[in-house]
Amino acid sequence: MPPYVIFHDATLMEMVERQPQNHDQFSRMSGVGEKKLEAYADEFLKVIREHIDTVANPTSSSDTVEETLSLLRSGMNAEAIAAHRNLKLTTIHTHLAKAIETGEVELQQVIELSEKEIKVIQNAFLNFGDEDKKLKPIHEAFEGAYDYGLLQCIRASIDVPA
Repeated sequence: MPPYVIFHDATLMEMVERQPQNHDQFSRMSGVGEKKLEAYADEFLKVIREHIDTVANPTSSSDTVEETLSLLRSGMNAEAIAAHRNLKLTTIHTHLAKAIETGEVELQQVIELSEKEIKVIQNAFLNFGDEDKKLKPIHEAFEGAYDYGLLQCIRASIDVPA
């Protein structure tokens, strides 16, 4: 059964953001009740731990991010990179958000929004005042006009030191 059948996309995105390590952390996410905690937590926690292990061993993870950055630098946009690499656009945006956070690329190289739109979205993140800077409230505030990957990149730009 695909994960989105068990949990809403927003809950899955929260798992990606928070990366819970145990049942207690997992139970505090939106969309996780007692039944889902009992039935699915162990399996989802295992996948999250495997992901964290992959990130801790950066050879494979950094290689795929580098490939995405190389294609971006060659002139491809995020959609073209996703199609070229046969990956989901959300995955490409995750790679690009990491690169924005580390200062390897600038937000304007990644997304095609006006400076005014970017500022409005950045201000929404800042105005929510949530220390985790969750994506779901921002996504909902704009009534789904901006996808999670794009919001992830904009959020990453806020964290970049000036």
